Amino acid sequence: MNINTNSTDAQIRRYLRQKKRRRMRIRVASRLGVMAVIFLMMIYLIVSGIQQILVPETHAADTSTGQDVRGTIFIDAGHGGEDPGAEALGRTEKDDTLTVALAVRKSLKNKGFKVVMSRTKDVTLVRSDRGKMANKAGAGLMVSIHRNKATAGQGVEMWIPSENGKKDQLLANNIMTQMEKVGITANRGVRSGTLPDPSDDYVENSVSDMPSVLIEFGFISDEEDNKLFDTKTSEYADAVAEGISETYQSLYESGSGGSGE
Repeated sequence: MNINTNSTDAQIRRYLRQKKRRRMRIRVASRLGVMAVIFLMMIYLIVSGIQQILVPETHAADTSTGQDVRGTIFIDAGHGGEDPGAEALGRTEKDDTLTVALAVRKSLKNKGFKVVMSRTKDVTLVRSDRGKMANKAGAGLMVSIHRNKATAGQGVEMWIPSENGKKDQLLANNIMTQMEKVGITANRGVRSGTLPDPSDDYVENSVSDMPSVLIEFGFISDEEDNKLFDTKTSEYADAVAEGISETYQSLYESGSGGSGE
């Protein structure tokens, strides 16, 4: 309706009422639009919050590449720097653990994981700081790599927290199974606690919040274990990575969330 100098009072009043109604409709539509946006944002935040409660926040982007990854794994190369670890037959534990840890990192990255390391070179670290580093990284799993030493003894053993949780057992058993496929001198079993006291914990296992295992990668004091360590380093690393991958898939990717603690 157009208003001009010939329009009657009734026409002018009708025009003003129509204009007012149009403004009202525009305001209502705008308010509904804003409410819809707020509602959708609330739904997103609620869903995101539920996901964070039900599933550990291990799926993330690798900040070094910007690519999506399956999740974060923490690999600890035992000892380092002023702490050499066990020494025997011209070898030092801190060097062997770093060699394997770096190879495991490479294999895990090939499987789509983001890998956070306690160290990538020969530096001194406090043992309790390693578990704290894993917690800060939001890792889904933690593996600490060590080597054994004794007057007589050989083989691989796994140490998990003293509470002997099913998730820790799963991680340790999966890795041991894969390592046996590669070939080890002996399976010394999955044990909980520490050698002196089953009710105690190795520091790495006691501090970390996620399922964890400390691997004794054969005896540094045994010639046969050392030979296998040197000739099968890459295969052992792939075996550890495969055991980790299987465990991660079972706990975080299958939808079941694992069972037990």
